[in-house]
Amino acid sequence: MNIGLDVSPIADGNWTGVGNYIINLINDISKIDKENKYYLCYRFSHIKNKAQILKIDQDNFRTKIIQEPLNFIFQLKLDIFHGMADRLPWSYRSRNIVTIHDIGAAVLGDNYASKHFKEMMIKRYDNMLNKKQADLVITVSEFTKREILNNFAYPEEKIRVIYHGVRKMFSPQSEQNIRITKEKYGINSDYFLYVGAINLRKNILRILEAFKIFSENNKMANLVLTGNLSYGHQEILDKIYKLKLESRVKLIGYMKNEELASLYSGAKALIFASLYEGFGLPAIEAMACGTPVLTSNMSSMPEITGGAACMVDPLDVSDIAKNLSVLAEDDNLRKMLSEKGLERARIFSWEKAARETLKVYNEFVNR
Repeated sequence: MNIGLDVSPIADGNWTGVGNYIINLINDISKIDKENKYYLCYRFSHIKNKAQILKIDQDNFRTKIIQEPLNFIFQLKLDIFHGMADRLPWSYRSRNIVTIHDIGAAVLGDNYASKHFKEMMIKRYDNMLNKKQADLVITVSEFTKREILNNFAYPEEKIRVIYHGVRKMFSPQSEQNIRITKEKYGINSDYFLYVGAINLRKNILRILEAFKIFSENNKMANLVLTGNLSYGHQEILDKIYKLKLESRVKLIGYMKNEELASLYSGAKALIFASLYEGFGLPAIEAMACGTPVLTSNMSSMPEITGGAACMVDPLDVSDIAKNLSVLAEDDNLRKMLSEKGLERARIFSWEKAARETLKVYNEFVNR
């Protein structure tokens, strides 16, 4: 087969959930599949730094720069075009698959993204789902599958659920690695950790309010926020100052995975009480590091964490604050969640995701 993969989101180098999905899935597909020919396609508008182009040192992987409308000759080469990040080229008319990570833009209010971005994404969903531009859809959770079925006129039999995996580097780290990472980022106390974009839909405003309540009775633990500044970040930064948490909340920006594993391992717990997640990769990465997880009882999080996390109502600040206190003080609870999390994380594998994706490709072409 000749397979085109739209990998444009990884061109910026700072890989978040979608970028991690693309890079890890392709790396594991390349280990398994030496026969099919793959074109790693970058939209011209995304190529700002050629150093970020993924290089797979195999004859069956090639790089292709694409631009709307897609070149007709290139289209004819392909048996499948896989849009890996909630998008298909509008001009493409051959067999195609799209991975839809979530449909938050269609169902969330102002907390999700800018009005322009939401309108753009809703138009894409309409084309791919209501107008059946997508011949087949891969989703990353049963939750996202249900969201699609509840909000769009798309056939259930054309949706496949394939979970993310977790990389082997996410494992309990040595005390030395933890100490080195903490020293590098100036973390000199116990801490709760947040991982993800500094974005309103991640519920950081309520997390800060809950941490303020917690901090009034607990002077030891701080809150470390990692991730790129994103939609609504100024409101989040203003909230830190309004709550007078400047000395207790530390923003350290985007982190590479090698250091992130140590930061997970050293944390009292991961705080991931997001309002809406298609999968929620940080929760599983933290579990793989043996870190207790406090997360939301909404969206995909109950499905993905599978009873191995401390669940809270993300809309209830007092509930979040109460459980922060419990996690800070109850060593037995943290130990139990750590053990359950390690067991839960073992079911998520990028090799498994790669094999399931290849199975979808083969079934799709041979149907």
